[in-house]
Amino acid sequence: MKLGSKLLLPSIVTAVVALGCGAVNSLLMNREAADIAKTYSVDIADLRAVTGAQEQLGRIHAGVYRTFSLIGSMDDAKIQAYRSEVQQQIKAMQKEVAAVGAEHGDQPELAAGADKLNAQLTAYAKQSDQAIDLASVDPNTGVAAMQSADEAFRLAAQNASAYVQTIQSDAESAQTASTQRANRVAWALGLLSVVLTAAALAAGARVLRHLVQAL
Repeated sequence: MKLGSKLLLPSIVTAVVALGCGAVNSLLMNREAADIAKTYSVDIADLRAVTGAQEQLGRIHAGVYRTFSLIGSMDDAKIQAYRSEVQQQIKAMQKEVAAVGAEHGDQPELAAGADKLNAQLTAYAKQSDQAIDLASVDPNTGVAAMQSADEAFRLAAQNASAYVQTIQSDAESAQTASTQRANRVAWALGLLSVVLTAAALAAGARVLRHLVQAL
């Protein structure tokens, strides 16, 4: 090996080590950032779906009570159409909630929460429909029959709020875990870079000593 090459070798090795560790660190950080972005994208979509279902259920509930005050002026066809519309809206909500639960199939708490919310929506759909049916005969009877639906509505709203909080908590935990992993990787690569650089410098110093002795 030529003298110039021998003199440059330690610097080249040190630069390669530093660049290699930097490239690996950048690759791992980008991968971690992509995973977090994907997780947040799913969580945001799920939050929108659950909060949207919660808001829609509130509108349906208010609409049922509003219908009681107008039901005396509605013919049977309109009443049946309204009942069908309510059931269709609730089924659409349940489909979205089920999709959210499927997104978190690996998280038992969230999967069970989605099933529980859907069960409460099913109960509300049945009880509110019965109340509307009774109200078509006597509005006061319909209002009285809504007590069970009121309870199902309360439980569904409560469970939806708890579900949202759980998703948010899980997202925060995932971010914290990601930050900790990134810090551990950065420290490990930093330490590896220092060790390899020190080894390269030591090897370079040994080569220089040999060159000096040869000269």
